Amino acid sequence: MSTEFILAQQTKRKLVTASICGIVYAILLGFIYPDPFGERMSSFQDYLFNAISYSTIYMIYSFPAIYLYGTFTSLLSDWLGKQLSVYTNTRFATIYSAIFHLLFGFILWIFSLGAAVLFFIIDRFLQSKKTDYTIKHVLIGLGMAVFVWIVLVAMIWIIDYVRM
Repeated sequence: MSTEFILAQQTKRKLVTASICGIVYAILLGFIYPDPFGERMSSFQDYLFNAISYSTIYMIYSFPAIYLYGTFTSLLSDWLGKQLSVYTNTRFATIYSAIFHLLFGFILWIFSLGAAVLFFIIDRFLQSKKTDYTIKHVLIGLGMAVFVWIVLVAMIWIIDYVRM
């Protein structure tokens, strides 16, 4: 296989990974930090409402960063890992790549580090599937992100309407 084909396949897989990671990360962050301003929640319903509400906000800000920065730095991490493994042992390429993912993930400390770890895990899982990713997969990933965001916003409206 040509180098261009392999790079194109990797890039498509990384874009699919970024879509999945952006969705999962925003929702996880919403449930871990349901109120970043520290207000007290009096019930489970308040916790759930805040978690869903802030997931949409986290998704608006984190998804583009994960999609652009995460994809680029993941490609770079894999390339650097492969280059370093040539000088040591080719079996270490994944370990080197993981180290570079962590280094690039330290840009915003714990928040971006969590996204980098999640990105790496999802990417390795998708890589193990040995699927040839196409533009269709990339577009489905983006559509899935938009769909999840719309569903979260609809849930907020429904919960808010029921509360009235």
